[in-house]
Amino acid sequence: MQEVEARWNSMSVMLESVVSQYKEIKQVLVAAKQKKILNGIDLPSLEWMTAFLKQFRDATTALEGQLYPSLPLVVPYSVQLREHCEADLLDIPGVEAVKQRALGLLQAKFNPTMLHKMATFLVPEWRHLPMLEEDERKEPALLL
Repeated sequence: MQEVEARWNSMSVMLESVVSQYKEIKQVLVAAKQKKILNGIDLPSLEWMTAFLKQFRDATTALEGQLYPSLPLVVPYSVQLREHCEADLLDIPGVEAVKQRALGLLQAKFNPTMLHKMATFLVPEWRHLPMLEEDERKEPALLL
């Protein structure tokens, strides 16, 4: 399978579909004497990955919105996704590695600018930028 970076949301949807239909897929493959195709598939890991990717899909869907201003959403979603990728003491090594990789990609490709912070600041309920660290909260107000 060739992975195309812009199509990862489609892959997330496909994984959800496989997880939701896993039992039926297994029955069909067993009946066709092709059960070996499922060898190496760890259903709990697949379920975890599907749930993990869903937050990214939800964020990109919201940020691609056409019927509402999406610029103010960049900062909250950036913070939410970074928190989603933080390691947990109970994470197994594979999960921790996935989270670290995702966090690295977020830090490399998803860095809100002052424009994003200003747009978020101008939304009344987010005016105090509670999702940001204390020092970052002051930046937009200083520009006004």
